[in-house]
Amino acid sequence: MFACEWVVLEEKQDARFTHHMLADEFYQKNASLMMEGYRLTDIEAYLTERGELRYAGSWTTAKKRVEVEPSKKRTRDIFKRRG
Repeated sequence: MFACEWVVLEEKQDARFTHHMLADEFYQKNASLMMEGYRLTDIEAYLTERGELRYAGSWTTAKKRVEVEPSKKRTRDIFKRRG
């Protein structure tokens, strides 16, 4: 079993991909991602070797991914003794 995604994205644009989901999991993931501004670009339903129906989906967003700056704060080592 293989799952792949090829998407041409603008700089810093975000995409999500999930697979091997039951129907309820897929509907929940889709609703959650749509609330975050993603849109469903591809969906696939397939049978596993055990005959179970599973879903895979791809979502993209027009919003650009926000780059998180590394924290400039240094965490203090609480276990280090100062002499």
